Amino acid sequence: MNIEIEYMYANIKPPKYATDGSSGFDLIANNFQRYYDPSSLRSGEKTQEYLDLKDYPKTGFIIYPKGRLLVGCGYKLAIPTDYELQIRARSGWALKCGLALANGTGTFDSDYRGEVAIILINTSAFGIKVYLGDALAQGVICPVTRPDKFIRVGRVSPTVRGEKGYGSSGGDSSSEKGNELRRDWSETIDDSRREREEEVIRLRNPDLPTHTFNPSIE
Repeated sequence: MNIEIEYMYANIKPPKYATDGSSGFDLIANNFQRYYDPSSLRSGEKTQEYLDLKDYPKTGFIIYPKGRLLVGCGYKLAIPTDYELQIRARSGWALKCGLALANGTGTFDSDYRGEVAIILINTSAFGIKVYLGDALAQGVICPVTRPDKFIRVGRVSPTVRGEKGYGSSGGDSSSEKGNELRRDWSETIDDSRREREEEVIRLRNPDLPTHTFNPSIE
């Protein structure tokens, strides 16, 4: 398969697979386009103003906690019919810094002819600085299967699983083992909450007797 690529600027780094077995090719930051500051969103609003970074003069940008940054790769791709380009996060950025994709997994359709871009979000509690030239995500070319049509029926064909979902396949939620695990987890959460409460009391009242740090004694 060959894919047409149109470079929008000079000195663009072309898509490159890191190893022979890589499923995705590196998506390199070429330009910063928009930044959405979470502090600018007011309660009840569905849209948010953004900072236009079209003429941003620096090669690095700090994404603050819950901030979202649109980063362009500097080229356009002509994805073949019956295929899509998926944008996926890089595990290193996600694990070490909490940098993820705001839209989960991005999709570029075969009829899209705009610039390939990445929507980043900072899920951590500290600022993350990214630079032009960083490999911030990866692109995967995937086949797309479309049905001939959707057929309306009175009821879809049944299965043993039926309507069970949202974790139901992880085990029998009504089993004694499941109930025991939930009790253990609940006790762990309660213990952790009590420890935090005791620490707060200790910091605010350093002269109190030790027994007052445990609410269950009172």
